[in-house]
Amino acid sequence: MGGKPLKDNNFTFIHCSDLHLGRNFSHREQIDQKVFDYILNSSYESFKNIVRDAIKFNIDFMVISGDVFDTISHKLKAQLFLKEQFEKLNNHGINVYMIHGNHDPIEEWKRNIEFPKNVYTFPPDKIETYEFKKGNETLAKISGISYARSDVQENLSLKFEVKKEDFFNIAILHSNVGGIKGLDNYAPASVNDLIYKNFDYWALGHYHKNTILKENPYIVYPGTTQGLSINENGVKGYYLVKVYNKNTEIEFKKSSVLEWEVLPINTEGIDTLDLLLNNLSKEINKIKNEIPKILRIVLTGHTALHNDLTEDNLNDILMKFREAEIEEENFVWIESIKNNTKPEIELEELKRENDFISKFIDNYVNSEENFEDLLSTDNSYPRLKKYIKMFSEEEKKEILENSMIDGIDYLRGEKYEN
Repeated sequence: MGGKPLKDNNFTFIHCSDLHLGRNFSHREQIDQKVFDYILNSSYESFKNIVRDAIKFNIDFMVISGDVFDTISHKLKAQLFLKEQFEKLNNHGINVYMIHGNHDPIEEWKRNIEFPKNVYTFPPDKIETYEFKKGNETLAKISGISYARSDVQENLSLKFEVKKEDFFNIAILHSNVGGIKGLDNYAPASVNDLIYKNFDYWALGHYHKNTILKENPYIVYPGTTQGLSINENGVKGYYLVKVYNKNTEIEFKKSSVLEWEVLPINTEGIDTLDLLLNNLSKEINKIKNEIPKILRIVLTGHTALHNDLTEDNLNDILMKFREAEIEEENFVWIESIKNNTKPEIELEELKRENDFISKFIDNYVNSEENFEDLLSTDNSYPRLKKYIKMFSEEEKKEILENSMIDGIDYLRGEKYEN
């Protein structure tokens, strides 16, 4: 619960963001046509779900916090689709308040289609405020600002005026709030910057994972409406926001029509490919639900199968499951199978042999302990020094361990044989 007092007038709105309509997809040649078409249309279908919910829940208005379109060109198909959906909302008396983000900056495109009168777009040069009214009575004020260009480094939150408590005040902003790691640092702001402005609800966009940064006042990322890559896994959707009896309630609602998922499979104790296939089949059946999925399988653990999991064998396994799933309505399409297994090697036993392999292992152990020191003093690999900073300590350790095991396999003649 959160928010500030207001008159005893109730209203409901939907907060969504990052539709990314019109996104292109690479690796077309690796994907079945049915699956490719489904992925291509998923962002459109997910927004249809939101519009249907808006009508079903009889909301008063919708807030869209940027990146409605995926590219500056704003494909005509995407514009025509959006106009059609906005007209459906208009027919039910539902307003739309939308800003433009880094993917669809307002000054870098020419609109080919006019949206209906229920759509209110915010300018890039200043904060605009619209009043939402029922009859002649103002229930909420909605303020926002769009991106003029893709790369906005200015803290746009500072442009918002401090609000009085006369109405329920909503701010719409496309921004990296709180310095979220891995997120392009556009229009960066702090949580305190937003709190200071005294708004009741900050409708944020840009971050694709639904996240509530604060509850009083609400500072909210709804995330993207539809995952569009393996990095955007899980359920995607929007927030249904109800303001009533001087309080605010929000509820996350699903809109995605396709889910991306990473499935780790521990292969320890699995010593034949037949057993592995049976195990994979069981795990895939477990995750099936009412909508299709794109799945990345990650094989882990120390296993006797390690050397049998060649690129050719993994590709054969991949094709077997793809062929089995393609006719299913709620298919599970295997995007890839990653082999992160390790051989059943007794390192301590190998180290006691006092041979070249034991010395090789000792060198790797020492390099793991002195990895950062080595990089700081050796300028032989400047690109490595630059990119290694992107990895966590756990990832660095895994890289070293995997390379050590590959080296042991090579030295023992168990890999790369001619």
